[in-house]
Amino acid sequence: MKKALFTSLLFLVSLLAAAHDKVYDAPEVVAEFPGGTSALWKFIVNNIKYPEDCRKENKGGRVVVMFVIDAQGNVSVPEIIKSPDSRLSKEVMRVILLMPRWKPAQDKGVNVSMRFTIPVTFNAKQTRSGKGTGNIYSEYARQDNNGTDNPRGLFHLMRTLYEGNSSHYQDYNQYKYCTDSATLQLNIYKGYNATDPILDYHVMLSDNDHAPFNYTGMNANKEKRIFNSNKDGFTMMWYHPDSDHSPYPGQQYITELYETCNDSIPLMRKIISMISRKSGGKNKFAGCWYRLGVLKDIEGMDMLIEGHQKLYQIFDDTHYLHIYDLERKPDSRFYCILRDVTYISDNEILQYGSKNKITWVSDNCFKLTFDRGDGIMVTEVWLRSGLPSVIQHAVGTHEPIVSINNPLPNYFGQ
Repeated sequence: MKKALFTSLLFLVSLLAAAHDKVYDAPEVVAEFPGGTSALWKFIVNNIKYPEDCRKENKGGRVVVMFVIDAQGNVSVPEIIKSPDSRLSKEVMRVILLMPRWKPAQDKGVNVSMRFTIPVTFNAKQTRSGKGTGNIYSEYARQDNNGTDNPRGLFHLMRTLYEGNSSHYQDYNQYKYCTDSATLQLNIYKGYNATDPILDYHVMLSDNDHAPFNYTGMNANKEKRIFNSNKDGFTMMWYHPDSDHSPYPGQQYITELYETCNDSIPLMRKIISMISRKSGGKNKFAGCWYRLGVLKDIEGMDMLIEGHQKLYQIFDDTHYLHIYDLERKPDSRFYCILRDVTYISDNEILQYGSKNKITWVSDNCFKLTFDRGDGIMVTEVWLRSGLPSVIQHAVGTHEPIVSINNPLPNYFGQ
């Protein structure tokens, strides 16, 4: 009997310990620095000292630090997750460890541990005293009101966090292209290196967010929250209801940290430029085309057979972008491949190592003839067309869309 009671007590203690060790991203009551958020940023500004050697070298940038406020309100397990220089990292870490005890977070009336991520910007050009960045507080105090920016532009997913796990890394790189009209998601497998050639990488493009990203605040009563948004990046927190077929646990909030992309990501920049129709060309092919179908000889007559998959191509002077419409609902997913192209003449182009014959029906329609790889020649009919409406809505273009049911007559020179 005593042994059974001891075992039960031990099990209860283990359960309480597990609950105590759990780290929350969105508890019912968030942890609070003494005096609130404004006091937190004043503390950072007043205590950070710009490393003298970094200041002399004009070395600055954004340091992102992640830490946990435990159930007693103490700072624990701080970790630098992004930094331009180890000396700046060391200084941020020093100040984080100086912080006083916080008021701990609570969930269901019990004190719990909560994870925080804070960006600290060192601006060498504006700092000459060596005592601080001078603009940290003015940049981030906006989080206390509704003045935080709406994310706009191209952003790269830096890290994914969720309760009970410090971080999660996907087997692909994820990007968000945020506009006033919509948000496009682009995924590329991590074999891609930003310094490698930009060709032949397969990118999945989708509109699974179904809306533009606008600032909501961290504690908004929404399933998707946008906060900490400025020119350097933003944080998104979204509710994940079900763990089936997903690497994330269900019934909790997932936190994603995004940073602004710079010009060192040529593949994404190129794809965005092409689907936005900003990457033009001076040749006859320049623009977007839709594959109307394949010509087949049936009893001595050429019959146009619609392809089993909708396919688009965008040409500029050096590249072409294949876009396969996967017709996945409700996310509208597209499979993109960027490759180079050589224009031998108006009637012959070199694509993917193969010389393809071009027969122009009109300025808005051509027939493309190529060897499919087994000695059999295939002829496709292509019409000038706009991209699917989901993409055009996001990038702000308004080109007419054609299909086999609506092949505008003048496209055939009629």
